[in-house]
Amino acid sequence: MPRLPFDRRNPPQQPPAGCPAPLLWAKAYELHQEHRPNDQGICSTCVPAKFTPCQGRHQAMRGFLTSMGLDNLSLLARAPGRRQEDLPELVGAGGIAEMFHLSRQRIQQITHESTFPEPIAFLRAGRVWLKSDVDAWRRVYRPHYGTGEPPIARVHRGKYGTRRRPGRQV
Repeated sequence: MPRLPFDRRNPPQQPPAGCPAPLLWAKAYELHQEHRPNDQGICSTCVPAKFTPCQGRHQAMRGFLTSMGLDNLSLLARAPGRRQEDLPELVGAGGIAEMFHLSRQRIQQITHESTFPEPIAFLRAGRVWLKSDVDAWRRVYRPHYGTGEPPIARVHRGKYGTRRRPGRQV
């Protein structure tokens, strides 16, 4: 899979060579700059404050991809001479949950961390990432995910051994 012609974390102000919609690129860049995170990783534009990537940041990325003609993944599939084996392996939140052995709700939290890779596309069904990017992130930031073993620091035992929920029969 060829890489994007720009850095997703820090796109250039000028559109890359061959950009079919430079005006859209310029507007996406403005939106991207407005929704930059502060030192705590919180978008200073959004009210109430949200961790980045916020909705504005997602829309900026969608603008970058659309301006380059890459927003629709079906364009990749319909490219002349492209075989199924040549397509990149993509993964959504459910696939990441299976890879990491976590719930989809926890994956939604993780995908909003500033270190997590940007999605490659925004579909009606949700965001999708390159599986290779997600796996590289996991190896660096969460090496214990996907091994089936919880990290030692996250094992929690209550005062009396097991945690009981109020109102439940044990």
